[in-house]
Amino acid sequence: MGKFHIRLVGGWCGNRLAMVQEHLDMLLAEKGYEIKIDQQSIWESYAPPQHADLVLQLMPAFSPDELKPPSLLVHQFVKDIDHQETLEQVFEAVAIHYPIISDSAQAASAQAG
Repeated sequence: MGKFHIRLVGGWCGNRLAMVQEHLDMLLAEKGYEIKIDQQSIWESYAPPQHADLVLQLMPAFSPDELKPPSLLVHQFVKDIDHQETLEQVFEAVAIHYPIISDSAQAASAQAG
């Protein structure tokens, strides 16, 4: 199974995209999630992301009707990278959509390791 894929979408906020990507990558890894986060600037590609498990938008670029994967508007990260309410929404969305390994599979993996 591949890593859980988050696409971070923004506009002219290229530096902030990189900062948010790095920060979320660290926070989610600390929570034990195996994820891949990449970026999409709507100025370079305005096509809705297709191959992601979750889309986080720093600006409202795409409506839910345009997107196949679930999405969240995380525009508060432009001002505050540690905005608690937005972080909680991201963690909740990842928890809901992240593939869950059954307890028996986890136990078998632990015994094998």
